[in-house]
Amino acid sequence: GLDHRLSNGIEALPARPGCVQGIPYRPTNVAIAPNGDVYVGDGYGSSYITVYDQNARYKFTFGGKGQGTGKELGSLNTPHGLMVDLRSSTPVLLVADRTNNRIQRFALSGDAIDIVEGTNLPCHFHERQGVVVVPDLANRVTVLNRANGVILHLGDAKYTNEQRRDIRLSEDRGVFPAGKFVSPHSAIFDHAGN
Repeated sequence: GLDHRLSNGIEALPARPGCVQGIPYRPTNVAIAPNGDVYVGDGYGSSYITVYDQNARYKFTFGGKGQGTGKELGSLNTPHGLMVDLRSSTPVLLVADRTNNRIQRFALSGDAIDIVEGTNLPCHFHERQGVVVVPDLANRVTVLNRANGVILHLGDAKYTNEQRRDIRLSEDRGVFPAGKFVSPHSAIFDHAGN
């Protein structure tokens, strides 16, 4: 039996890779491909990405924490954000591989392509006119160009994990320095591109 479902009725995997016994199914993000396939990142659970067709039928699973160090190409640890990247002629899946401190690119078939450098703890994506903004829990927001090169890092406070925790837990809003980020989870462009 299956004891958990996503809010839209898509079922988690029963007894297959991606639904690991004893690990709660805790998805963090979804992305939809041009053909209607739905990619679901189990970011706070098994670290697998599960793919369903447009009719919510299971297709395949990929990722997970891997067999070696967990940092091999294709291994994921907290795939927190997903985006189907349509900036080139062949769509690819961008995955914010947060705990591995990187972004990975995958073919829509689930095959790993490469690693995008320049982030520390990426957690989300938003694209506008070829530029992607990536909130980074390590105190900054990264802006990437069409080739996934870093244009700039915004508001990089360079806090240690302990400093970031102390600031987040403080009830004194005066400890938040102007122009610096503390664990940004999301960022988007507005209608004017800001």
